[in-house]
Amino acid sequence: MRSFKKYIAVLLCLLTVALSLASCRGGNAEDTDTAETGSDVIVIGENSFYSTIALDEYVSLCQYTGLTFDISGTDGSREDMESAVSKHIYEKSEIKKYPEAPIAYYFEQEKSFYMYLAKGDTDQYVALLAEEGVSEQDLRARAEKYVAEDLVFYAITKVESIAVSETEKAELFDKYAKEYVDTYGYTEEYVRENLSDLIYDSMLFDKTMEFLIANNTFVSDD
Repeated sequence: MRSFKKYIAVLLCLLTVALSLASCRGGNAEDTDTAETGSDVIVIGENSFYSTIALDEYVSLCQYTGLTFDISGTDGSREDMESAVSKHIYEKSEIKKYPEAPIAYYFEQEKSFYMYLAKGDTDQYVALLAEEGVSEQDLRARAEKYVAEDLVFYAITKVESIAVSETEKAELFDKYAKEYVDTYGYTEEYVRENLSDLIYDSMLFDKTMEFLIANNTFVSDD
């Protein structure tokens, strides 16, 4: 999930650049509509859409603690542990139904990315999807996958009362912001003004993974 949050951050940056370029060249509203993320944005985060719904109506969690994961053949790193436990909880938990709002949100993000690559031209967009062997049904399937992962993730944070305190946000913000600056070339000002929700969500993800790793056993061939 965390990697997709970063993907969304990169996408938003690209769309911002596209809008800025369109503005500089005197583009009209028709030029830029396809690059916009839309006014009805679903915020994905600990204080977001998912905090307003009864998660147990949407997802039935599998057992996610007290388990033993065999990570033989890997480096035995934290990333390997995260991968093993994430694969388990996402595959074994049951999604009872999907909330439409975040699916629409993720679908529009995916579509906006391809529209950006197609420079806002609908015919080029259709041709690009065909060239990539992707349909809008595939984009929706991706959106459903992201929502399923969100539902499982936020359900665990709710059941286990995992949250990032204001103190933790203040103490860790600079560290997380630096990663975005170093990786994507953002300015620190841009990160602070536009990506704080993504950063707080990354903190929540890491804290939840720490809980899952601490409460499961991992064995390797070392």
